[in-house]
Formats: sequence, structure tokens, C-alpha cells
Amino acid sequence: MQRQIENIIAGRDAEVGVAVIIGGRDIVTVNNERRYPMMSVMKFHQSLYVADWLSRRGLPVDTMIHVGLEEMRAGTWSPMRDEYPDGEVGLTVAELLRYTLQQSDNNACDVLFDRTGGPAATDRYIRSLGIDGFSISATEDDMHTDVARCMDNYTTPLAAAQLVERFVAMRDSRHGVLDYIWEMMTQCATGTGRLPAPFKGIPAVIAHKTGTGDRDSRGKLIGINDVGHVICRTAVIIRLLYL
Repeated sequence: MQRQIENIIAGRDAEVGVAVIIGGRDIVTVNNERRYPMMSVMKFHQSLYVADWLSRRGLPVDTMIHVGLEEMRAGTWSPMRDEYPDGEVGLTVAELLRYTLQQSDNNACDVLFDRTGGPAATDRYIRSLGIDGFSISATEDDMHTDVARCMDNYTTPLAAAQLVERFVAMRDSRHGVLDYIWEMMTQCATGTGRLPAPFKGIPAVIAHKTGTGDRDSRGKLIGINDVGHVICRTAVIIRLLYL
């Protein structure tokens, strides 16, 4: 598999990193020594921290959060803002997670960061799960204001794949909000031409989170990513693909 992946990406004008974990045992990586900007993939990391934040406070996923007009920032991807352009609206944590995980909403992401302790709190929680090889220190607004800060939220392919595997294990034992996150990821409306594409027409359950960057000063896309979990027949595949 490693040789096949290397052949596919050979000669491409891109840095490509891949990690595959099969059945929790077999691991394949390509270019795993590099750091890749996560872009909105970090919203998956954030969602796991939000689930823990709720659990530690004994709060349900339908806990209400007031979102002000100033948080409906213009000039960024935000279906939430398009739906509530005047702001001053009450939304549940579940609704905010739906916006971030299904539609990759940048404003909803920053609302969750603001209410739960910021990127640093998410970073600490993910590290507490035994995951390394990543960093989260920038909000969506930070990255929009200074495109160079996209590199502040990075991961190796294997670190992302390991986090998906950890998520699946936690969901099997705890359920609750993690089940809701799983459901939202199986209904992801972005990146249908990425991880789901090879499985078109094949019975499979795909839970994934995409990330798409702007262009840098050279006119190149900063990142096009997808991280997810695929159940196909008897095989369980965890894959992170960066193109």
C-alpha cells in the first residue's frame, strides 16, 4: 500500500501526507515526518474537547449559547451568519457543532472556542488523550487575519489518524455527545470528492472532517485535507489524506 501511494503522488506539485490505520493494528504512513496545516480539520479536535467540557460540567448538548452580532463576522465561511445575519440569537451547543462539523462554519468554531477556553484548552485536552505531533493555537479569525497563522494549527498524518481511532474507542465506551459528533461527521456536507469519493456506490459508513485553505502569497492552496473513519464491509480504515 505504501508503494502504491508513493507512486500515485510521485511528481505532484504538492506536499502529500497519508496515514492509514487498519483494524487498529496495521499502520501505513507516507511523508509522516512533515507538519501539515489542518485548516478546518481542527474542528474535529475542538468537538472532542467540547464534549469533554460539557461532560465535566454536567451540561447537556442542548445547552444554550447566546451569539452576538459581533460574532457573525463577515468575509469568512459561515452558513450560521448567513442564516442569522443580525446575530443576537440563542443556539445550542449541538447546533453550533452541526455548523462546524457538517458545514465547517468558521464563526461557529470561534464561538465555541470563546466559550470553552480557546485553542489552548483544546490543545491540552487532545494531548491528554495521548496524542502528539500536532498543535492548535489559532482561531479561525486569527488565520483569516494573518494567513501565515494557518501553520500554527498543524498535524502529522499519523497524529490525526490516531485521534480518529481514539475517538472511535471512546465512543464505543461512553456514547453521549460523542455519538452526536459521529452522526454529524457521517453527514458531513463538505469534501464529497475527497475521502468518500473512492467508496461511491460501495456500501460504507464514512465519518469525516475536511479542511480547505486559502491561497498563500505564491497563489498555492495552503491545504486540502480530509480525516475520517471508514467502515466498509469487514474492514475498518482510518485515513488522513493531504493533497
